[in-house]
Amino acid sequence: MRRQLGLGIAAVAVAFLVITFVKRRPASDVASSRQVSVTGRDTIVQFWERYRTATDHRLAGRTQQAIDAYEHALALNEGHEDALYYIGNMYRDAGRTADARDAWGRLVAVNPQSARAHAELADLHFCFPQDPQFDLQRAEAELRLALVINKEETGPLFRLGQLALVKGEFENARAYFDQVIASNHTSVPAHVLRGYIAWNDRKIDEALAFFGRAVHLDRPQAPIGGVPGEGDTKTGSAPLVAEQQDCWGLESVTRDLDRVTDAGLARAMGERYSLIRTVLQQ
Repeated sequence: MRRQLGLGIAAVAVAFLVITFVKRRPASDVASSRQVSVTGRDTIVQFWERYRTATDHRLAGRTQQAIDAYEHALALNEGHEDALYYIGNMYRDAGRTADARDAWGRLVAVNPQSARAHAELADLHFCFPQDPQFDLQRAEAELRLALVINKEETGPLFRLGQLALVKGEFENARAYFDQVIASNHTSVPAHVLRGYIAWNDRKIDEALAFFGRAVHLDRPQAPIGGVPGEGDTKTGSAPLVAEQQDCWGLESVTRDLDRVTDAGLARAMGERYSLIRTVLQQ
């Protein structure tokens, strides 16, 4: 009993000392702690101001101004994923591919599961044959990582198909494009390039079937009920998404197919597929 009473008295004494210390704490110390809190809030506010400014410049096409603003924002929050992703895009657009690689590399370090960072790194290593960053082996590795992280996304599969074409691995390319079409039956580029493989094998009827399907998909489709709605696209299917980097000029061959007439289908196919062959033989 006496031991318990002694412990209680000791606890009260400690509490009294703590309260006395707090009361006698210099005003400067209290002000300092408040200043730290205020400074932290100011940093957050400044970061978002700079980030929004960078976004405005990016959307307006002011690449260098966007880079400057993103750099200022990252100086306040160096691990912000969106800022790292978009400054990488801006660096690439400005021709600063090494800086783009470093920005996306930092994003992967922050978040190894960032499929978009791996996809951008893959494009960087694949889509610029004349650039020091060009490396087909690294591009393929990044694409496979992106595919493992997000199996629902067909972009890496399509890129792997293109990469296989560039390497002359036509059977692998055929398999990749077939997978893309199975997952996304409205993919115009996948139909075009799948048709090219058949054309290269001199299977003209098969090639025409794929090319004709691509032309049909690229033509404007009347919306259900005849009234366009929010999110409607040219094919009446999925909402529009950001256009991919035109690797090796292969994407440009798949565009503007809606101008091809049924009567001119075979001729247009021959012209475009001959162009693809020329590109791949360079």
